[in-house]
Amino acid sequence: MQGSGVLSKRRRRNKIICACILLSLVAVLLFVFSASSSPGTPSPRVSSEPRPDRPPFKYNVKAPPSRIPTTPSSPEDVVSPDERPKLDSPKQNTEEIPKENPKESPKESPKESPKESPKEIPKEGPKESPKKNPKGSEDLYSVKIPNVVVQTPKGEDPELTKRREAVKAAFVHAYGGYEKACMGKGEVRPVSGGCNNWLVENMGLTIIDSLDTMLIMGLEEQYKRGRDYLEKHVDWDQEINVSVFETNIRCLGGLLSAYWLTRDPLMLQRATELADRLLPAFNSKTGYPYTWIQLKSGSKTMSGWTGGSAILSELGSMQMENVFLSQVTGDNRYKDASMKVYKKLHENQPHDKLYPVLIDINNGHYTSEIVTIGSLADSFYEYMLKVWILTGDEYEWLENWYYETADAVLSVLGVWVDGGKSLLFGERKYDRLQNKMDHLTCFMGGTFVLGATLTKDENIQKNHMKAGAGLGNFCRNMYTVNPTKLPADVIQYNTFDDSFSAVDTEYKMRPEAVETWFYLWRATGDPKYREWGWEFFQAIENYTKLELGYTGVRDVTVLPKNIRLTDNQESFFLAETLKYLYLLFSPDEYVDLKEFVFNTEAHPFPVPAMQKKYPIN
Repeated sequence: MQGSGVLSKRRRRNKIICACILLSLVAVLLFVFSASSSPGTPSPRVSSEPRPDRPPFKYNVKAPPSRIPTTPSSPEDVVSPDERPKLDSPKQNTEEIPKENPKESPKESPKESPKESPKEIPKEGPKESPKKNPKGSEDLYSVKIPNVVVQTPKGEDPELTKRREAVKAAFVHAYGGYEKACMGKGEVRPVSGGCNNWLVENMGLTIIDSLDTMLIMGLEEQYKRGRDYLEKHVDWDQEINVSVFETNIRCLGGLLSAYWLTRDPLMLQRATELADRLLPAFNSKTGYPYTWIQLKSGSKTMSGWTGGSAILSELGSMQMENVFLSQVTGDNRYKDASMKVYKKLHENQPHDKLYPVLIDINNGHYTSEIVTIGSLADSFYEYMLKVWILTGDEYEWLENWYYETADAVLSVLGVWVDGGKSLLFGERKYDRLQNKMDHLTCFMGGTFVLGATLTKDENIQKNHMKAGAGLGNFCRNMYTVNPTKLPADVIQYNTFDDSFSAVDTEYKMRPEAVETWFYLWRATGDPKYREWGWEFFQAIENYTKLELGYTGVRDVTVLPKNIRLTDNQESFFLAETLKYLYLLFSPDEYVDLKEFVFNTEAHPFPVPAMQKKYPIN
């Protein structure tokens, strides 16, 4: 009897549960029927119509960044994906490469239907011009200076337009891969899908280095997202050691260029904050800057591999950025510190006017017997001329210093080859000249050409223009000698049979040759320089393009089918290589060389006449 009573209770309880479930189902059905039979407003998440209770969407500088679509660049003569080179990575981790919709943030927003809008930018109304900000807000992201954002003129050759747009598409693809996989970090690793944080950890190196390229190309959406990251996440008060030189030319230079073009106070704020943390590096016995600095504490160190000596190119490439920061802020601390270095180098110039590559910062003595205009020295010679251009009459002695030094470089290190058509610059060690040349040396062709256009001395004009063209030819041969049409980073030249041998076979995404071709095009109008640039771009597309951007090649001397790739997209590829290619295919009035001077990372600064014409309020 006790067992049957328990069973009876269980049956009554089960009946009650079934009744509750039935009533719940009836309620749900009634609710669904009522909702479907009455008019309603579609969800704003999938609707393209503005909601009646909100104004149409306008850009808010505090909105979280969204990812861009990776628009492929695909000239007709680019190889198919099946013919792309094999990746040099036996441990490829392709499964880690994000596969989300490129318009979505893989880290900041969940996956949504392709028909739905990313949560970062709700589509609540028709798109408006990015220059139409909400009433009373500042226009913080558009260029304020004319003839910077390249426009297609009427009657332009369609082939030229196509080439320029192809380079622009390559930038969008490269930056899109970075945004998708490594937004806010240093650089993207396109093979593995990882990130490189070698310089300023999580401080948006690729963003900062790319800002003015985006502005010149008219890529306002990418610029807005980059600006938003800098506003929300960049704080230089970090316990990280940075290269003073690299941080100066890439980050300080990029921020200052973006500031002058847009007049956005955020860019100047971030630049000044950074410069204040780099400034203690100049506190040495000679005033020469230390190589490394810890941003938070200001502690300074030198590199061990140099024996504690400073590198010539680093000492001599701090001036443009710090001088320009003083020009726009009126604070002369930056200019005075960097120009003190120049004055001391000028006072201690060797008798033959050529500087060894290493210097003791405690006493100013030279600690190397190597003289070159390539690695460890290159931008020192470039900045002599460009600081003079940037400062006008303020430092008149810079003019003679540059032209005398450039003449010495030409007479001592220059070697004419190829029947007098091409010019290489060798490396002198213990008074012996070797016909060894870095791809970095190719920059000097553009410097020779720029200097030739600014002097009234006819002999200098003739000799330096010839030298620029000769070096441009030699650097071109560094490309065409290889089956990939990409250059080895270091070569040895045999003058007996005019042959090349690669010392370093790697293609490192460098810009120096196309930089020189750009200057030669602007100075001469010879179309061959555009053709050379286009062939270089085709090689980039054919052999270095991947899903997440572009990368280098380990050995450019092998047949294309055997190519092995490196795994890093250098920030200077977006800041320099693609910018110079884009301007090479653009009308000359855009970023006019009479109005701007580029730093060694291709960030344009205004010459004094432009500063007076468009003054900072």
